[in-house]
Amino acid sequence: MALATDDQGDPATATLFRNVGATSVSVLSFPLSLPSYDIVNLRVGVRGEGWEGALFVNNLGDERARLAIDRERGLRARYGFLTNPPRTYGATVRKEF
Repeated sequence: MALATDDQGDPATATLFRNVGATSVSVLSFPLSLPSYDIVNLRVGVRGEGWEGALFVNNLGDERARLAIDRERGLRARYGFLTNPPRTYGATVRKEF
C-alpha cells in the first residue's frame, strides 16, 4: 500500500464549515492508504510486406485503481481519488509507402 502525502497539513482529516445546514459531524476523516493494483494490457498483431495490423485492449480487467487523493482547496471542499482510465480497445493498421 502506498501512503498519500500532503503539503497542507494532515490530509487524513478536514474541519467542516460550521453553520451550513444540519450537519451531524464537524470533522471529515478518510484513509490515507491507497490499495495496490495490477493493470494488464494486451496487443496482438500481424505483419506483412509493407503493412501491419493489430488489435489491442488496455486495462484488460477494467481495474479501477486509486492512484492519488484528489483534493479541492486543501480539503475544504470535495475530495476523491484520481483513477486510471477504464478498459479501452481498438485496432491499428499501418502501411508503408
